[in-house]
Amino acid sequence: MSFKTLIILLLFCGTSFAEIGLRAFLQQELSAGKKQIVVPKGVYRLSPEHRVHLAFSGVEDTTIDFQGSEIICSEPTRAIDIENCRNLTLINLGIDYDPLPFTQGPITAVGKKFIDVEIHPGYPVENITTTKGEVFDAKTQRLIPGGRTLYDLSRIEPLGGRTFRVHRKTQTKSDDETLGIGNIFVLCVKGGVPHCIQSSGCENLRLEKITVYASNSFAFLETACSNTHYYQCRLTRKTSDPKVGFPRMRSGNADAFHSVGAEKGPTIEECLAEYMGDDCVNIHGHYHIAAQTKGRTATVIMKRELDIQPGDPVEFVEPATGRLLFVANAASIEPLKDYPKEKIEAVKQSFHLLRPDSFRRACSITFDRELPKLNSPASIGATNRTGSGFRVINNDFGRNRSRGIITKASDGEISGNRIEGCFSEALLLEAASYTWMESSYFTNVKIKNNTIGNCRIGHIRKKGVLPPVSVTACRGGLLMQGNQIDFVGEYAIFLKGCADATFAKNSCPNGSKIKQRQLLLENCGEIRVK
Repeated sequence: MSFKTLIILLLFCGTSFAEIGLRAFLQQELSAGKKQIVVPKGVYRLSPEHRVHLAFSGVEDTTIDFQGSEIICSEPTRAIDIENCRNLTLINLGIDYDPLPFTQGPITAVGKKFIDVEIHPGYPVENITTTKGEVFDAKTQRLIPGGRTLYDLSRIEPLGGRTFRVHRKTQTKSDDETLGIGNIFVLCVKGGVPHCIQSSGCENLRLEKITVYASNSFAFLETACSNTHYYQCRLTRKTSDPKVGFPRMRSGNADAFHSVGAEKGPTIEECLAEYMGDDCVNIHGHYHIAAQTKGRTATVIMKRELDIQPGDPVEFVEPATGRLLFVANAASIEPLKDYPKEKIEAVKQSFHLLRPDSFRRACSITFDRELPKLNSPASIGATNRTGSGFRVINNDFGRNRSRGIITKASDGEISGNRIEGCFSEALLLEAASYTWMESSYFTNVKIKNNTIGNCRIGHIRKKGVLPPVSVTACRGGLLMQGNQIDFVGEYAIFLKGCADATFAKNSCPNGSKIKQRQLLLENCGEIRVK
């Protein structure tokens, strides 16, 4: 392997021997084309180049063992970027940030539409954002039960010293109990390129024993990859940071493991994800918008970049219901550079898009056969780019503000996981063809031998507390077996629109069997409870 096939971008702060030694060592090993590289153990403080601290591109059949080293990123921008690599393994590495990509401090006052916070020593006081806020109990150092993430923050006002007033657009009565004086308020800090580790276009990537202590967004993001293996990776709070005056409440600002558009879904095995600002796992593809069809051609409003390629099987679904309209194979794609913006905006009104600005450009897709005429815009996505074949096994997830595991892919396995303390669902299997535009409706998923406890806190449905397990996008072949589910209220599992499912030997923590009356069913087909 020539050095041209591998780009390692390292720019160190200062010129200490350790920094120069690491840089020279990497160049020497990579230039020699070595396939097994062992990095001298150390703590390396890096500064970014092109807003990325470390980048790999085009690496093949190589293992890099960092031997327990730790990288300290000096700016809140991406730590590692991995692009178009095959059979690359990174192992035994810790990643942290200084300064941190989030900040925190005790609440000192609460007004009708503001919260005063005194930032703890050692946490950033610059570039604090209004992205979102979370409230932790100072004693338990966990999220306040019954609280919610505050997305209604409007501006940050310095009050002098380390005290800031966080202004809000609204305030609800239920917040009064959770926004107590002395509780810890956590906020995001403005970052650069998002995500701690991002891989794109990679095949058979293996990340093993990689620990992320802080992230400006997702900890591990993969886009358009195939068969990634995350083994014993962790996203967790650093408990031994001498630079801060109070322990960290948050690990990362958003998801732990996020997979988009994988041809073969990831394996996430024996990993830990906790205390982050969003979901533990999300595996999905993209839905775009078909504005109209004519003959063999569909006019499509793209979600960012189009991930549909010639030869891909593409499903057309009814946005609000997910009803499958038809499937056709893409044959060719042409951009529509002059497609009127007003038409794009008009089409978007048929949806309830949570990120409408993601849909700005149009293209024309020709298919392998005549297409039925659409009565209204449809959601479309490549069914082979949703992460099917995923495995999420033997992990420890939870203690976070949102969901445990979200999947929208087929032929997958979720087994042996411990999921505890998620504020929303422990398991959420649903497509989002109307809002987030994440695909797809799926078949053949096995959910076995998981332990679920203390999830779905404070979410109310008309019939009581929402179940901690929700499946609303399965077209058939669902198996739930041997799971232990702790739930409050009438129902353990919510199932909607599933044509075929089997439930066997699922139980409550006291050992009693979960019965059919404890399943909340809507518009389902054959449901077997054993």
